Amino acid sequence: MRVFFLLGVALAGALTPVQGQTNRAPAFNMGTNKPITLPSAIQMALEHNLSVAIERFNPRIAGFTLSGYGAYDPTLNLSAGHNFNTSPGGYDAQGRAYEPRESERNSFGIGVGGAIPTGTGLTYDIGADISGSSFTSYNVPGTVNGVPIIIPRIVSRDYVGSEGISLTQPLLKNFQIDGTRLQIQVNQRDLRISEWRLRQQVMATIASVEQAYYRLIFSRENVKVQETAYELAQQLVRESKKKVQVGAIAPLDEKQAESQAAATEATLTEAQRSYSQQENALKALVTDDFASLLGQNLNPIENLVAVPVVTSLTDSWGRGLTQRPEIQEYKLNLEKQDFTLKYQKNQLWPSLDLTASYGQNANNLSYSDVLQDLGRDKGPRYGVVGVLSFPIGNTTAKNRYLTSKANKQQLLLQYKQQEQSIMVEIDDAIKSIRSTFEQVQSSRAARAYAQEALFAEQKKLENGKSTSYLVLQSQRDLTQRQYDEIQSLAQYNIALSTLAFREGTILERHNLSINFDQK
Repeated sequence: MRVFFLLGVALAGALTPVQGQTNRAPAFNMGTNKPITLPSAIQMALEHNLSVAIERFNPRIAGFTLSGYGAYDPTLNLSAGHNFNTSPGGYDAQGRAYEPRESERNSFGIGVGGAIPTGTGLTYDIGADISGSSFTSYNVPGTVNGVPIIIPRIVSRDYVGSEGISLTQPLLKNFQIDGTRLQIQVNQRDLRISEWRLRQQVMATIASVEQAYYRLIFSRENVKVQETAYELAQQLVRESKKKVQVGAIAPLDEKQAESQAAATEATLTEAQRSYSQQENALKALVTDDFASLLGQNLNPIENLVAVPVVTSLTDSWGRGLTQRPEIQEYKLNLEKQDFTLKYQKNQLWPSLDLTASYGQNANNLSYSDVLQDLGRDKGPRYGVVGVLSFPIGNTTAKNRYLTSKANKQQLLLQYKQQEQSIMVEIDDAIKSIRSTFEQVQSSRAARAYAQEALFAEQKKLENGKSTSYLVLQSQRDLTQRQYDEIQSLAQYNIALSTLAFREGTILERHNLSINFDQK
């Protein structure tokens, strides 16, 4: 559904200017005039709107969270150690001497471990280590000149090494899903949710810009209407003064005309203030540097027109219930909850983990010999271990599962509530389109009749068959009818924009698209 703008078309047929209407800008509107179209305003907003710029970071952050989740990144472990131990000598209870001893051990190890992305929770651990130990004792055979003689003696040296791999596979709990896989699934959907939220912000910004643009046009046209009313009132004051001087009308008529002129001047001032506010509202949407636009006056080049459109409640509901970002977000939240529910149900099972290992052992007189032996398959080792464990009662897991089930039921109701809210919003928007279009037609006719009535009353006053009061009343009626017409035109176009936003088709309405790489 689109809004059509007739660029360069005069207001005749949509808003017929009354006689004497001027195009002068509001008196306070000093600065450089900047013509602007709706497409250019939307483009400026997409490039510079602060809310959109802020929201753009969330998909990037969510992407970092997903890609940076290194659950399957292997972990490298390196170790090195040195131990030294002494045991002083002495005498036992029988007076026998025992030797002092020293032991020294150096060890080195390397290992890689982690989880394998097989979807079954399989983990692995690959490692190798080597160590060398020496044991030294000291004999005390006697004394020389009263001094004990200590003779060191190497008792032994020992070099050992091992290498191997072990795999652990959960068979019940954490087999179908575990905390790692749950978090990955949640992060994937959080990324897509952040993209839909960005789309929602872009859509909301476009709708705000479009509607602010219509309100600015309305405010501009209202200033023109009020300027015309003020000039008509001033003209009546001048004519009344002349008639009073020649005795054609009473002085009271002149005072009534002056009162009307003062009132229209106040209304004009208020219209100018409103125009300035609407201009600032549009500026705030299309720039991230408000101060840079202070010296520029945004001047929409389009005019408000009412192009009839055909609406279908059923079709609009269909679009809204499939294209609204809020609906897509609820669907993704339900998917997240499904994975959480699956995980919590899996946690009800006991743990049954099977670990299989295979490796090599070596023992020799030097590090080099140990390393050679490890490659010759001289000391193979292997094993299989199964471990079964479960908490008695498992109350915590049961309560978490019941909580997840209740959360899903709640989300389903919230999803249904959102659907209903969208349907109501679309129904209201369609009704608003229809009613405001009727208001455009009726207000246009009323404005035409008010113009004719004022013209007739002015002629009667010239022929002495009317009064200034009746002319003033006709002027007020015409001003109000002109205001009603431009207001209904603005409301109609805003209603069209609102329906496109409620349907989730505001981007298509302006031939825009947002594409995300969803994997």
